Amino acid sequence: MLEKPSIGELVWAKVLELVPNGAILQLEEKQRGFLPLAEVPPETEIVVGAEVVVKVIGYDPAGQPLVSMRRVSETDREEAQFHREALEF
Repeated sequence: MLEKPSIGELVWAKVLELVPNGAILQLEEKQRGFLPLAEVPPETEIVVGAEVVVKVIGYDPAGQPLVSMRRVSETDREEAQFHREALEF
């Protein structure tokens, strides 16, 4: 069983599909999340295949993570990128 990310946790995700009210993301091997359109900053364009850093803001009734790009600060983004690069090193 996959460990669910905690609310408030930053995770990297890949955009799988755009839907009218948001986007479906791949968070981990078999875990998908939903990014509501309201949680995408107005100046941000998301495209299928893009990798984005998001913050877990809750879970839907089926237990799927709800995530936000809007609530990720620039400092959060820099720290996530640094952590990712350190793991790749």
